[in-house]
Amino acid sequence: MSKIFVDTIEPKTNGGSVTLPTSTNVGIGVGQTWQDVTSSRAFNTNYTNSTGKPIMVSFIATTTTGDNIEVVIGGVSLGDAYTNVTSGREMSSFIVPNNTVYKINGNAGSTTPVLQKWVELRWVEL
Repeated sequence: MSKIFVDTIEPKTNGGSVTLPTSTNVGIGVGQTWQDVTSSRAFNTNYTNSTGKPIMVSFIATTTTGDNIEVVIGGVSLGDAYTNVTSGREMSSFIVPNNTVYKINGNAGSTTPVLQKWVELRWVEL
C-alpha cells in the first residue's frame, strides 16, 4: 500500500489540474541505516543530533552491583537503571529529535559500567 505525504496543494492554471508536492524523505528509518558508533561514543558526554531528522539510539553495557545508567535527552532524564547483581547488562533504545543534545550517564557504583555497543539509526554520513 502506497502512502502520499502532502506538504502543500497548489492549483495549476492548466485546465484545473492540481500538483501534489510530496516528500518521500519523512519518518524515522527512511533514508537511514544502523551505524555502529561505539568507538566514538562514551558515557557522560554530550552529543547533538544535527542530522536534520530524528535518530534512534540503542546501547548495551555491562554492569555490576551498584552501577547506575541514565539516559538524558534535551536535558530531560528518561530515568535510570540500577544494577543489583554482580554481573548484569543494561540495554536501552530511544529516539532523539533533530537539534537535540543527548547523553548516557554511566554513574559509578562499586565499579563503572562498561559500554559494549552503541548504535544509531541515522543518515549515512559521507
